[in-house]
Amino acid sequence: MKKYDFKVDSSKKIFLINGGGMFSLDDAKNFMAEYRLNVAKIDPKEYNLIVDAKDIKVNSPEIIPLLEEMIGLYTATPFKKKFSVIIESTIAQSQVKRVGKDELSAAFIFVPSCEEALKQI
Repeated sequence: MKKYDFKVDSSKKIFLINGGGMFSLDDAKNFMAEYRLNVAKIDPKEYNLIVDAKDIKVNSPEIIPLLEEMIGLYTATPFKKKFSVIIESTIAQSQVKRVGKDELSAAFIFVPSCEEALKQI
């Protein structure tokens, strides 16, 4: 079962990423490759990014370098606005914030739901 998917809404100019569960090393590598492929199909400056990973679980230490790379990809891609749905697991949210350091807080608007992100676009 795939732990993530990408949706592009060309009419609303939204690039939506849904993710959940615990990522394996292969999941993380495949995610980054698919992210790059999907972003290459659009002009990110015209799109808003919404990352809905509220169901993500705490990741193992071997995934941390790839999590850092994912966060780097998100922050380096020049989307109009970047939203992140708050992760339900407090521990997983702490892990992501610790790995992302200030970079994540500066780049993203944290929202309680996708619906809230859509209201702010």
